[in-house]
Amino acid sequence: MSLLQRIRSALGFSAMPTGQLVVGYPLDLREGLPLTIDPQLASAMTGLTLVTFPGAQPIENIGVIDLGAGAQLYRVYLADEDYWLQVHTEHGQVESIVLFNYLSWLPMESQDHLLQTAGPASPIGRPTYLLDGVTFSRDWGTAGNQAELQSFTERFPPANHERDQVQHRAMLYSRDLGIPGRREFLLFSVEENALGEVSVSTSRGLTLFAHDLI
Repeated sequence: MSLLQRIRSALGFSAMPTGQLVVGYPLDLREGLPLTIDPQLASAMTGLTLVTFPGAQPIENIGVIDLGAGAQLYRVYLADEDYWLQVHTEHGQVESIVLFNYLSWLPMESQDHLLQTAGPASPIGRPTYLLDGVTFSRDWGTAGNQAELQSFTERFPPANHERDQVQHRAMLYSRDLGIPGRREFLLFSVEENALGEVSVSTSRGLTLFAHDLI
């Protein structure tokens, strides 16, 4: 199964498509504009997820991941660096929206440090992952006890030079919340910038609908 098929399965069709067409950036998102999530959502999700919700935040930057076959992931980074939004589109239509909280961001000090954190002997890539007493199931990869991390490139238009790229090797987990169209996600990503600096980030996410953005 290709990365696009895995993302479609895990993210793109975990919620009903919003039906909104993309012209430029999706959902009229722009750098400098505020992003506001309906405050009622936090109350509605109390006790169901540990994802937290930001107040109104200006958008600092937007990265784009081209998955091929007309599919893109747009990553929207906010002024509050604890939060980011991912929008999955296919052929100009928004298919899914996920709000992520950064749980950790660790710079790797050596190759050994990287192998210990996200290598074949680490918990990342195994069929399940336990976090805060909650079990998440692996969405990407079918290999028995350890699946390979999935690779993709994030670019930051309009410059789009190599110095504006981040290489990712990632693994996605999720769990059902018992609410139609909403899932909770756990995303691990080994990230390398143009300077060769490597870090490992962990993010917890929740499916949003377009009407959650006000």
